[in-house]
Amino acid sequence: MNEINGVTKDGEKCDSYAACLELINAGADIDYDGASGVLNFVDAGEPGAGYYDLWHFDEGGRIVVDDTVPVG
Repeated sequence: MNEINGVTKDGEKCDSYAACLELINAGADIDYDGASGVLNFVDAGEPGAGYYDLWHFDEGGRIVVDDTVPVG
């Protein structure tokens, strides 16, 4: 947990445990972007990037995603 900020930005991109571990073992600095996408944690330990979905309910009460907007 102490390294979450350091492994989510400013390094070589990887998107799985295996890929990141391979880079770490090779001495690389990593930038983990997992299933949720880009993280880039800030000093406060919170995500500095992400996405918002803009959506509405259709006539049947189902959610319809109109757009996905990157933030950060």
